[in-house]
Amino acid sequence: MRYVRAVSLAPLALVLVFSVSSCGSSSSQPHRLSKSEYQQKLLEITRSRTAREASDRFSKIVLGDRATGLTELRGRACSKSAREFAESIHEILDSVAALKPPRNIEALQTRFLKDARVSAEKIDEAARDAEAGRLACGRDMNSRIYGLPSTSRAQATIALIEGKGYLVFGE
Repeated sequence: MRYVRAVSLAPLALVLVFSVSSCGSSSSQPHRLSKSEYQQKLLEITRSRTAREASDRFSKIVLGDRATGLTELRGRACSKSAREFAESIHEILDSVAALKPPRNIEALQTRFLKDARVSAEKIDEAARDAEAGRLACGRDMNSRIYGLPSTSRAQATIALIEGKGYLVFGE
């Protein structure tokens, strides 16, 4: 089985990785963002510390820790990194959900979030299994959390958003 390259995670971490700042207004309901405001939020998201950390954590749990030279994290290091990755994904998705996108992509954001949350649930299950010692990092973790059908659907929705003229990952 081949390992996924860390760069391939960008959509997952967008899915797994989309937004970091929520946009508020003086009322309790956020205002609908203009295309340029929403575009700015997307770029902030994909360039955010949370997105970078999610990508690094994914790489660590499937490829190992370059800093220590370990090719597969084991024991507590594996379970801790898996839990941190899952938490990063939830943080990103919560931020996306707080955005009120332009009307022309509102349904796409909803579809993205639905599929991304299914993937996040699968990541949570994998993290729990790693914490219980039932799942090892490396190849086993990679086969559990990479290539999920829900992630593929979320990535397809990102492509539709980009087709509407939004740069999700920048130029």
